Amino acid sequence: MLRFLILAFLVFCLSGCDQRQGDAVSVHNSNGVTSPSGCCEAAIVESRVSGAGSNTQVLVSFPQERCGLGAVSSPGADLGFTIRWSGPETLVVEYPANLEVTRNASGEWLQCKGQKVHVLLRPHGPNSSSKVDGSAAT
Repeated sequence: MLRFLILAFLVFCLSGCDQRQGDAVSVHNSNGVTSPSGCCEAAIVESRVSGAGSNTQVLVSFPQERCGLGAVSSPGADLGFTIRWSGPETLVVEYPANLEVTRNASGEWLQCKGQKVHVLLRPHGPNSSSKVDGSAAT
């Protein structure tokens, strides 16, 4: 399922790029992290298109339901994102406080059929003592 998400993400990126013939495209993804309940898997995916820049996304797949969704994104690569599960249905996305991170259209809660995942955003580093998503940043 994660391979499907990566392929879909790549197609999405390429469809929105004004790609010139000969531009190189590369996609790098982290090892997936399975939720404690086993219902889903999260991964950090970085795509780079020469001449067009790069993008980093956190994707969540629901293998039993055969679907997946993007959680957050930020322009650039090698940004220092980390992901971890803090509960059976809660994914924590940590990132440097100086980054601009955008939730994808799905918002704070990702849902696929009967499965739900709550995505908490937590900046780390200087100036990250503020609350994010209703929970104290660490």
